Amino acid sequence: MKIKSINLLNYRNYSSFSTDFNPELNIFVGDNAQGKTNLLEAIYFMSTLRSFRTQNDRDLIKFDEEFFRIQCEIDTDVSTNKAQVVVLKNGKSIKINETMIRRSSDYIGTLNCVIFSPQDLNFFSDTPRTRRKFLDIEATKVSNKYLVALNHYFDVLKQRNALLKQPQIDEDVLSILTHQLIEDMWIIVDYRLKMVKSLNKKIKLLFKKLSQEDNSIDLQYQTEFTTDSEQEFKRLMHDRMKQNKMRDIYFKITHSGCHRDDLSAYMNTHELNQIASQGQKRLVLIALKLALVEFIYDKEQRNPILLLDDVFSELDQTHQQRFLENVPSDSQILLTTTSIDQLKELKRPMSVFEINKGQLITRRDLNG
Repeated sequence: MKIKSINLLNYRNYSSFSTDFNPELNIFVGDNAQGKTNLLEAIYFMSTLRSFRTQNDRDLIKFDEEFFRIQCEIDTDVSTNKAQVVVLKNGKSIKINETMIRRSSDYIGTLNCVIFSPQDLNFFSDTPRTRRKFLDIEATKVSNKYLVALNHYFDVLKQRNALLKQPQIDEDVLSILTHQLIEDMWIIVDYRLKMVKSLNKKIKLLFKKLSQEDNSIDLQYQTEFTTDSEQEFKRLMHDRMKQNKMRDIYFKITHSGCHRDDLSAYMNTHELNQIASQGQKRLVLIALKLALVEFIYDKEQRNPILLLDDVFSELDQTHQQRFLENVPSDSQILLTTTSIDQLKELKRPMSVFEINKGQLITRRDLNG
């Protein structure tokens, strides 16, 4: 999968922007606050229909404008699809090849991207919600069943919590909502466990390749019950929810469920945050994202697009080279940087785009 071109209108600091991309390496260079990250964000938005920097779509609309529009061409090796998203202050519209897409769930997966961002550095020290969000975003890109279950789970959870806040609680309705919650929960937890197991196998080897260290990395998904048996899981969760019922009613919130799970990382059996240096944490995160690339390929038999937001500036030339050696050779890469001095030494075809104040100033094709 590759992105062939993009067209922006009223997106962040871009009044209008259009360019095509190199199928291999694309480098966006310029000073800070010129719009380089905004470009990657726009591409990521076309992948997930959300930003990796803000929760509010309206923040993405250029100041004093009423909407933004992103159009892009996506090459899937089988065909080229034209995707368009228009976001207004009160909603959005989605099209693929001029066909209106009514549900977001029917669009997710059209463009698959993996983002490497400076915000990732807080991944293991941030709240569990950040790590659950990572699992959910990546799982929904490759599993529509997971996406449907996740959306339904949070809808039911919202209803259950609203019921718990009522002065008089209908026990029959509470029982129905609890049952529905557990049905969705099994799909979510089972997929997360299998996903983390797959990532775990890959991250161990990738970290060693990147770091040339003998440290062992281990990911652990923390949930209430881990079992391969759907029947046993549901029985255990029903018992747990029954035990928690009076507590839930007293505090007016649902205490058990996969909305409280977490993902932890360990180095040599010790919690990563406790013993790893900043450099090691950075390499673990890069190894995690590269493991994710392999996981996506296993599911879809095609590589996602890699978006690297100022990641190479944190790596010396040796680690940059090791990174590229472990990226699938046919993966398309788009990265931002303030200088291409080190990147000039990379022996692969690349296009260098100079960005200034939301405008493309120059484009150079190198090593072609």
